[in-house]
Amino acid sequence: MTRHRYPRISPVDPIPLLIEGNFRPSRKIRRLQAMVKACCIVCCFAVLSALGIYAINVQLVNHLNNVSKKTRDLNDDNKDLVVQLNRVRAFKNIEASAAKLSHLKPAEEVIEINVPEAQRKALDTIHVFNKRPGLSPRVYGY
Repeated sequence: MTRHRYPRISPVDPIPLLIEGNFRPSRKIRRLQAMVKACCIVCCFAVLSALGIYAINVQLVNHLNNVSKKTRDLNDDNKDLVVQLNRVRAFKNIEASAAKLSHLKPAEEVIEINVPEAQRKALDTIHVFNKRPGLSPRVYGY
């Protein structure tokens, strides 16, 4: 019986190739590789542009939120100013009505008096109720 000898391959030696030579890829494979490369470039560009658009959108939303907050603050300030304006108009109307009447005249001087502490406490406990609630200043249009 004869023994077949197989060549020993050491771990240091490279594995021999079965087919050796310089083979050029076919046209189909080259076209396919070019298409894959183009698709990768387009996908990378699409992802980067989507990230850029997202960043711009986040900035715009943040800006709109700031503008909305400032608008709400201005509206609140405007409501307070309208209430104050209505109060001033009411006093002006009272003064104009008093000026029309001949027996009412504006005060020529204001007198300040000192109130004792006992009377001051009594004055603090007095509650004034509005008998006609319809005459209180109102804000229309809000």
